[in-house]
Amino acid sequence: MAMHEAMLDLFCRAAQLGGELFGDKAEDTAAITREQILAMEEHAAAFAVDRLQTLYGHVHTTKVHRRIQH
Repeated sequence: MAMHEAMLDLFCRAAQLGGELFGDKAEDTAAITREQILAMEEHAAAFAVDRLQTLYGHVHTTKVHRRIQH
């Protein structure tokens, strides 16, 4: 994948995670099921490992950990 395509993919996936977290296109934003939470955790971990670390190297910073795990 070309660098500009990889960067676009990175930002699109970040936006997708934000939508999942903040109820974008969710039917009921008052309640999130356990399955939805587990899916978000899986997507966040894949985003950090498969995308972010691939592009930027092993970025083990407090900010990355906080964004992905909390």
